[in-house]
Amino acid sequence: MIHRWNLNTRAELSFRSWDGETVVHHLLSNDTHRLAEPAGWILGRFSASDALTVDQFAAGSPYDTADLTPVLQALGELGYIQRC
Repeated sequence: MIHRWNLNTRAELSFRSWDGETVVHHLLSNDTHRLAEPAGWILGRFSASDALTVDQFAAGSPYDTADLTPVLQALGELGYIQRC
């Protein structure tokens, strides 16, 4: 089964990126996290599309599927993104 990922709309995230790092604030939990690449890169990609598969993230990116899969799962555990 192929899973697509999208932003968790209930999370109400705000984030800023610079110099390869991203700072994310999760409004519901009031947690702030500093993320390294590729996690910040993944969050930035969601603004261009509603839902993507790991293969779609990897296409045209500097990362491969094996690098992105655990990052997607970790972002899901934080409640930033969700499978759809």
